[in-house]
Amino acid sequence: NGSAAQVGTVAQLTNGGSSQRGSVWSTSAVEIRNFEVDFTFLLTPNSPPKFADGFTFAIQGFATTALGCGGGCLGYAQGVPQSVALKFDTWPTNGTTGLYSNGAYPNENAPDSIDLTSSGINLRSTNVFEVHLTYDGTTLHQEITDTVTSATFVRNYTVDIPALVGGNVGYVGFTGATGGQTSIQDIQTFVYQADQVPYDVTFTSLPKDYELLPRDRDTNSAEVLIEGVEKLGGLAEAVLRVYRDDIQVGSDEVFTLNYISGEAPFTFAATVPAELALYDFEVLVRDGIGGEFLVSRAEDIVAGDVIIIQGQSNADARLYSGSSGGYINPYVRTYGINSSNAAITEAAVEWSVAVGDGSRNVASGIGQWGLVMGNLLSARTGVPIAVINGAHGGQPISFFQRNDGNPDDTTTNYGRLLHRMQAAGIDDDVRALLYYQGENDSGDFATHEAGYLDLRDDWYADYPGIEELYVNQLREGCGVTRFDVGLRNTQRQFGHRFPDVSVMSVNSLDGHDGCHFFFANGYETLGMFYDQLLARDLYGAVTGADTEAPDIGWAELVGSGNDVVRLHFRNTSDTYSFDSGAEDDFSVAGLPGGVTITGGSIATSGDAIDLQLSGDGSGATSVSYTGRAGSGAWITNADGIGLLAFVESLAPDSTPPVIAILGPNPQSLECGSSYVEWGATAVDDFDGHIGGWIDIDTSGLNLSSPGNYVVTY
Repeated sequence: NGSAAQVGTVAQLTNGGSSQRGSVWSTSAVEIRNFEVDFTFLLTPNSPPKFADGFTFAIQGFATTALGCGGGCLGYAQGVPQSVALKFDTWPTNGTTGLYSNGAYPNENAPDSIDLTSSGINLRSTNVFEVHLTYDGTTLHQEITDTVTSATFVRNYTVDIPALVGGNVGYVGFTGATGGQTSIQDIQTFVYQADQVPYDVTFTSLPKDYELLPRDRDTNSAEVLIEGVEKLGGLAEAVLRVYRDDIQVGSDEVFTLNYISGEAPFTFAATVPAELALYDFEVLVRDGIGGEFLVSRAEDIVAGDVIIIQGQSNADARLYSGSSGGYINPYVRTYGINSSNAAITEAAVEWSVAVGDGSRNVASGIGQWGLVMGNLLSARTGVPIAVINGAHGGQPISFFQRNDGNPDDTTTNYGRLLHRMQAAGIDDDVRALLYYQGENDSGDFATHEAGYLDLRDDWYADYPGIEELYVNQLREGCGVTRFDVGLRNTQRQFGHRFPDVSVMSVNSLDGHDGCHFFFANGYETLGMFYDQLLARDLYGAVTGADTEAPDIGWAELVGSGNDVVRLHFRNTSDTYSFDSGAEDDFSVAGLPGGVTITGGSIATSGDAIDLQLSGDGSGATSVSYTGRAGSGAWITNADGIGLLAFVESLAPDSTPPVIAILGPNPQSLECGSSYVEWGATAVDDFDGHIGGWIDIDTSGLNLSSPGNYVVTY
């Protein structure tokens, strides 16, 4: 693969060219539970005295085409998943070695990277080196010997190679790379020996380590299907053994092997409850005369729910100040890696315990607020959570659109996310999608609106299980100017337009650097907000009032002298507070000359804001709220969620909204059948799309008696 080639009897990984990467693998998978390896290599500089970059001996369970990136990746990192590798690194020192796994970057940092200097080994010496490796199932023993000086390096590593590779067999071989500095990297001889195992099992269905299986909410559990074929012959039984938190559950499940044309298929089905417990599955075979052999073990399997996060850098939510590491939780999972590289996306096929300090190009990353939300939500509900984050900073909404001709096109952001969902087998099971994007659409709310509507339709097509969508309203900064509220008001109105959309505010978060958020009083708090909201919407949790972002329903001029702008909250049951100075973030258009806002407070009724004017405000046309960057004075509910930015009309509104009933009207139903509600849309000349505010009254229906009935919207 890549720059690798056979030159006579030598496997040449790089030929001295710059920025090369190459790999060679065994043509078939071999036994890896115990083995002995001997090989010799010669490294020759193409531009003396500098060498770069090095190579690895690796074992992997992915594919014979596996190849990582160049330079310091050594042809291994970001392209060879399900693997373990020993590096032989010549940059920037005379030689380092070390053990790495799952395509991790073979860095130069101790203790992972081991400097060979003290052993007398100098990989830049142009001497031929011998390497001897043995593995007994627990310990990998490494010896490197300089054939000229006899200097020797010896090291033992404790490692579970089959667990990392994903089975008892794997592809063995080498990867190598160069960068700006180069070398010729030749594997001169290679011998691999392994003991024969007493079975030959191929699995067609087997859970992965750390996999989250989507639960059936009716049974609060998921089914595990394990299927395979034994081809060696002479075995009596296949066995499934299940563990819950390392304690066996029930007795062994036994499947009698019946060979037909040399093959004996077997099938097991087990159930994993959706709970905060870890399940392991062992598949064994028995020879009928007392011998029992472990074939495979899948560890830390859970059943739970799936959530997607998508958007720009505040959805990526990497570490800007303060780590989210304290929220890492074995019951919050993710799949693959959020990469902008198609090959890396397709190669990353592992489940893992999620981490939070970023998402894009962060192994197991789901972003800081995503991790906090998942942690709190799983603890609150007792249900494990998978969060899949596809965010990419600094991009307009056009970047996130679907290629309708090829939805899972991995050259697109949309396609890479969809590919991960499909590869994990969870695309039909997404319960909610949280979208935080728009900074790069600032000043063009029409394009943002059109793009979001297209995405909404596509999400429902590709993730048919979605129950709720969430939009995070933007905040001043990252290109969003303070007094341009148009795009933010459009985002706010998505919640008015669609009953399935909720809009979250970040206006009260003081941990704000003018673009992104610190962890404390920033991303951490946002994760807490979403925990409450999703717990209510998806799990029916009684979270009380003050769960949604405060929003204004309508505005009017009041007072004997029309000197008060009253802003009525949509949710009248919440408790609100108004910080002194928050009035500075309001503006009223059309005020007579010299009339200004002089103060603000929560109205005596508790369900509105009163903005005090310095005089008669007659003629004012609209009022807006902007919020601000950084810390400030806020209008919040009792849980600290800030008021959404908005624009509301102050002009007299005498035109009712136009309601359009969807579906057949009249609707004809067979007596005794069920009523089908097709829904309706509503558009107001001031407030735009307000379909989310429609009340539907079906109380007059009696489907057990023939007749004509009226449904009122």
